[in-house]
Amino acid sequence: MKLEGGHPPRNDLELLMGGELPRSKAAGVIRHLLAGCPECLAVTAHLWRLGDRPPGLKDTITELVLQVFGGGPVRNEPGLG
Repeated sequence: MKLEGGHPPRNDLELLMGGELPRSKAAGVIRHLLAGCPECLAVTAHLWRLGDRPPGLKDTITELVLQVFGGGPVRNEPGLG
C-alpha cells in the first residue's frame, strides 16, 4: 500500500468502502483504519452504513476479518491470546 503522507490514497479508502479494493491492498487499508487514524476515518465517515445490525452480522464481520488477515481463532476473553 502506497501511503500519501502516512495515509492510504483517498481513492483506496473509497474503493474499500465500496467493496471494490483488491484484497492485496485491502488488508493494509483496514489496518490503518482500525488503528483509528482520524483523518482517514473522516474521509470514510460519509460512506459508513450505520443503523440496526441484522442478526448474524458479528459472525460475518469476524469471518471477513479472518479472511483478510488470515488469522486463527478469535479470542475475546481477557488473558487469552
